Amino acid sequence: MSHYFTDDECNECVYYVRQMYELTEWQCIQCGIKEMEGMVPSRYGLACGHEVHIRCYRKWCKEKNAVGCCECGQLEKKEEHKFCTMCDVFHCTMSTASYHAIQ
Repeated sequence: MSHYFTDDECNECVYYVRQMYELTEWQCIQCGIKEMEGMVPSRYGLACGHEVHIRCYRKWCKEKNAVGCCECGQLEKKEEHKFCTMCDVFHCTMSTASYHAIQ
């Protein structure tokens, strides 16, 4: 899936979120729009458990020059705060190099 992002959006924030695909009802913490069950709007899951539209999150990150959650607070842009797509968790202590070494 390809996304077109504008100049008012952050590009590096994608490493600190999880792409969500579930068809459940949810509400964006940034804009407050409630999405109905069965809809497939693009959204991110944050480490704190909140969910946010992709565009809302990327704009917030760009405005704040930060990552994290608009409700729970900002996170430092450090490796241990990133989402690991290999083990599907946040705050993975295993580096990419060590993950590939055990495969």
